[in-house]
This record gives sequence, C-alpha cells and structure tokens, in this order.
Amino acid sequence: MKAEKEFIPYNIPYELALRLKQINFKERVLTYYEDGVPKLYNNIMGWDFNTSFLTCVSRPTFSQAFRWIFENFNYFVCFVPCSQHKYFHFEIRLQSSIVYDTLDENFLCDDIDEINRLALNKLLELLEYEGKFKKK
Repeated sequence: MKAEKEFIPYNIPYELALRLKQINFKERVLTYYEDGVPKLYNNIMGWDFNTSFLTCVSRPTFSQAFRWIFENFNYFVCFVPCSQHKYFHFEIRLQSSIVYDTLDENFLCDDIDEINRLALNKLLELLEYEGKFKKK
C-alpha cells in the first residue's frame, strides 16, 4: 500500500483550509500551506500553523476537520452508501436532527474525495450562515 494514497488526497484544498482558519481552527497538523503551496511538516507531533505564521494555513485531513467541527459546533456528517455501495450521499446532522441531506437534491457521488470536499464545504456554509466566521 502506498502511503501517499492514505494521507495526501485526504488533506483539504487551500480554499477550504482558509475558511477553517476563519472559524478559528486550531489543531496540530502534519501538512500546511505556505503562500498557497502545500508543504509537509517534518515532525510527527504536528504544528498549529493557523496561529503561528501569518503566511501559513493549517492543512488538516478531512477527518480532522469533521471531528473538530463536531467538537466545537455539534455538527457531524454521516456518509451513507447506496446502490450496492457504488455511490454515496451525505447527511449533516446537528445533534440528532438532519439539517441537510444530499438525497433531497437527488445527489449521489462515487468519488470519496469529491464527497468529502462537498460535505466540508456545506458544513462551512452552514457555519457561515450562523455567523461563526471572523469578520475581516
């Protein structure tokens, strides 16, 4: 198994990393963006780049971002396989209530990277709507 298939594709894109920084994402990560360019931190303990350097943005994995949003805002994403596990849709829940479901839009996706990006983007939209983003 190649390690890059396990980690690199699951780091979030720069635009989503910037939006996480705006809602105060402060976690140690192993990868970051410096002036928009992805970099790998050379210490297994990671570092919180969002609070340490002006030109850097922490680049968490999707699972780190989803966990952090759940711990701080109580939203969580539930990925649901369907059509013999060839496709997925996702639900966003706040505690036990479904607040968004891609099936309502007849949306199914067969690309796990894409569905992770879409789910995180929708979570950030919900948090932005609630006024959780820092004012610029």
